[in-house]
Amino acid sequence: MFRAKLTKLDPGVVMSTPSPRVRMIYDNRNHATQKEILYVGFPDKESAEKVYSWLIDHGYRHYDRATDSGMLKPRKAERVDGMAWEIKYHRPTAELVHQFVTKDLAR
Repeated sequence: MFRAKLTKLDPGVVMSTPSPRVRMIYDNRNHATQKEILYVGFPDKESAEKVYSWLIDHGYRHYDRATDSGMLKPRKAERVDGMAWEIKYHRPTAELVHQFVTKDLAR
């Protein structure tokens, strides 16, 4: 179990901060389905690209507009404070989120 800081972004949208480099957005504006978005922060572009490549090589998907799920290429950080780059992942598995949070907290 993780403790997390919660920040309300909009009605029905909450951001969780379970670790220094990980953010989760829970979007419940469409009451039929809740959408989760994972953001993982990195200090530099090279680190972000290395992790992105590892994820692709291990079967994690590129973003698919039809299913609104998967991962986007690394981009300049917008959600993870103090980090220069981030990877945004729509509808991540609980296992993937747990992996990132656990590794980040172990630093």
